[in-house]
Amino acid sequence: MRVDKSGTPQRNLIVDGEFINPTVFTCKENSIFTQQPNSTVIVQNGSTLKLESGSTYIIKDGATLLIKENSFIETDSCSKIIIEGNGKLIFENNSNYCINEATILDFEKGQENILVEGFYGVCANSIILNQVVPENIQLLKQLRG
Repeated sequence: MRVDKSGTPQRNLIVDGEFINPTVFTCKENSIFTQQPNSTVIVQNGSTLKLESGSTYIIKDGATLLIKENSFIETDSCSKIIIEGNGKLIFENNSNYCINEATILDFEKGQENILVEGFYGVCANSIILNQVVPENIQLLKQLRG
C-alpha cells in the first residue's frame, strides 16, 4: 500500500510544480490498523501517516512500514506502535518523524525492529528512536505474560 499524493488537483496555487496536496492517512481514535505478514506500507512524496490518541498501528512479522524522503509519521500521546517478530519500521534519508513521548512503543525485538538510513528530521518533544533504551520499549513477551 502507498500513502502518496492522489494525482487529483486540489488547490489553485502551484506548489513544487504541482496543484496536488500530499496525502494524510489518519488512524482515528480507538482504531486499529494491522499490516499483514510480509506486507509493505510506503509513505512517500511528502505524505503523512498520523496516529491519533488511542489508535494502534500493528506491523506483523516480516512486514515493513517505510517512511520515504520528505514524508512523515506523526503520533499523538497514548497512540501505540506494535512491531511483531521481524517486522520493520524504516526511515529513509531525509524522512521525518514526530513520535510523541507518550506514544507506546511495543517492539518485540527492540532496536532490531527500527532501521534509520542517513539523516532524518525530528519534531520537538519527540522520542529519538535510535536512542531508545531497551527498558523504555515494552516487549510483547512482557505484555502477553
